[in-house]
Amino acid sequence: MFEQLDDLLAKRNEKISVTTIGGVSIILQGIRDRSTADIDIAYVGDAIAFQKACPELGFTVDIVTVTSTVDFAHASKINLFRGKALEVNSITAEDLIRLKLERFYKQDPEDIYAIIEKTALPYERFKAIVADMIPDFIGDPRSLLLSGMIVVETIYPENKADFGTLLSRYR
Repeated sequence: MFEQLDDLLAKRNEKISVTTIGGVSIILQGIRDRSTADIDIAYVGDAIAFQKACPELGFTVDIVTVTSTVDFAHASKINLFRGKALEVNSITAEDLIRLKLERFYKQDPEDIYAIIEKTALPYERFKAIVADMIPDFIGDPRSLLLSGMIVVETIYPENKADFGTLLSRYR
């Protein structure tokens, strides 16, 4: 898919750099095989030019402009594809956890579980990620912490009581 887009952009003498943040990131980082209906990208770099070019090849692109816990402009990135005219990066696995924990909808829990498994993320690091998210999280922090508790119950059940102490601070 990116090779086709790279060829199209090269013919037009356009250069585009984008940062993926959703299912494409999960798939291309080898975290989990799953389907995705669109390409979610951060509103940084050449997001709008990318969004305009993709429909010509039948690709749907969603630009995500708002998140309260990941600063797309300054987030660390991993290169997924580099062609003649197209560069595709992704946010890191830990930032993917932040985004998916913030939303926690549809496939997000399964994606988080897969990221934790693939990266062998220890419980203490997961807990630190959640704790670091709280000051920037827009909304009731209890919803974030309850989503975190679901992850802990599923992946780190032996740490449920410990995570509960973090949750109890916001009751």
